[in-house]
Amino acid sequence: MAFSASDLAAVEAAIATGALRVKFSDGREVFYQTASDLLLVRDAINEDIVSTSASPPSRMTRVIYNNGKSGW
Repeated sequence: MAFSASDLAAVEAAIATGALRVKFSDGREVFYQTASDLLLVRDAINEDIVSTSASPPSRMTRVIYNNGKSGW
């Protein structure tokens, strides 16, 4: 499941206020047993967001042109 930045914000808001119930952007409402559970969920959501938004490494090609004149 792909998470959104608003899902992460909802979990972080719950952590900040001490709440154990989180309502996600897709309408699900989840009640967590402990604050430690919320911290684990926050880390998992953050990893998911980073992994899905990471772009592939860019590629660079260097072109060398020789016009036939000596000097190289």
